[in-house]
Amino acid sequence: MPIATAVITEASIEPVTLAEAILWSKGNIGFEDSLFDALISTATNQVESIIQHRLITHTSEMYYDSWPRDRCFSLWFPPTVTVNSLKYYDVDGTLQTWASSNYWVINNSKHNGYIKIKPSASVPTLENGRPQAIVINYDNGYGAAASSVPEDFKTAIKMFVTDLYDARKMHLADVKLTENPTAMQVLGCFAIAEVESVSLAQFTNVSGGYVY
Repeated sequence: MPIATAVITEASIEPVTLAEAILWSKGNIGFEDSLFDALISTATNQVESIIQHRLITHTSEMYYDSWPRDRCFSLWFPPTVTVNSLKYYDVDGTLQTWASSNYWVINNSKHNGYIKIKPSASVPTLENGRPQAIVINYDNGYGAAASSVPEDFKTAIKMFVTDLYDARKMHLADVKLTENPTAMQVLGCFAIAEVESVSLAQFTNVSGGYVY
């Protein structure tokens, strides 16, 4: 099992545009743009947490302490696009790149991708006792453009944006997005995790928005 993961390069855009979110939520174009930017970001993070996928392509890293016994590295947060490198700290503590000819990369758009070490490959000896001795850098997501993201996920984001937007008008302190049955049905079998309630202060303070 990996012992840590990290996002190295964030997505450059959101899956849902400002115009799409405001139109769906019947908000005010121009007057509430900064607020909707924050709502889109919050809703996107929630959808990614629920389905355990990356939507717009990120660059991620996973860290292992040792070579797996089954010679298979799981790559979390699908879909896996490509593996950029598999590096390891050798016995002298020097970071080395392991040649891609030593392993296969298996992609799957619904489940985690993985790296399978070839039977003919002999794994190098790692630096003794070093944590995170293996570093896998890979790109994951449906694509660099919003048009690459499945419409189901984009629709769920817009539903969550509306939930957050309407909660302000109803003077709610927070809103649990997973209690939207229609959005959760749209996410369907991709739904894996349940997320915590989102406090309105989380996005109103950052965005400069306001609560009615």
